[in-house]
Amino acid sequence: LSADLGRVGFNYKAKKGFMTSGQFTYLSISDKNEGNDVLFRLGKAIYPDFALGYEYQYLTYSKKSLFCVLQR
Repeated sequence: LSADLGRVGFNYKAKKGFMTSGQFTYLSISDKNEGNDVLFRLGKAIYPDFALGYEYQYLTYSKKSLFCVLQR
């Protein structure tokens, strides 16, 4: 199998510690499958290397893989 991947994203951090980031990924696989992944994060930095917040992810594929079907 081979795959093509396209990705675009953003990252923003304000002076008061507010942080937001997002990413969209498109994946096309040689077995005629394709998928989309949307990721969005929103949070606040508590310490320089520690933040709290929310994450939302939406992931879809046009076909289920044979591996997922065989696991049932």
